[in-house]
Amino acid sequence: MPKTIQFLITFDVKPDRTLDFIAMPTSVQTDLPKVEGCKDVRIFRHDEAAPNSFTLLETWDTKPLHQAHVARLQDKGDWATIEAMLVAPPQGHYLRAF
Repeated sequence: MPKTIQFLITFDVKPDRTLDFIAMPTSVQTDLPKVEGCKDVRIFRHDEAAPNSFTLLETWDTKPLHQAHVARLQDKGDWATIEAMLVAPPQGHYLRAF
């Protein structure tokens, strides 16, 4: 059985776009696990110190399947919509349990 990988990504949202961004996680939690290779997604909102920051922890079968998903988001223009809500580009990292 192949080991899964995790992708951790943090979004720092513009204060005036926070409500728009918050509307997305419900569909992300429902739809993302239906994407080939995605096993799970957990969404966290940071505490009072950074209330406009959100972190997603995604579990994928492989890094290439995740990268293919991101490429599809970019091709459809969905990624540009997300980035327009952000203060800066999101910070993401691949993680592997050991």
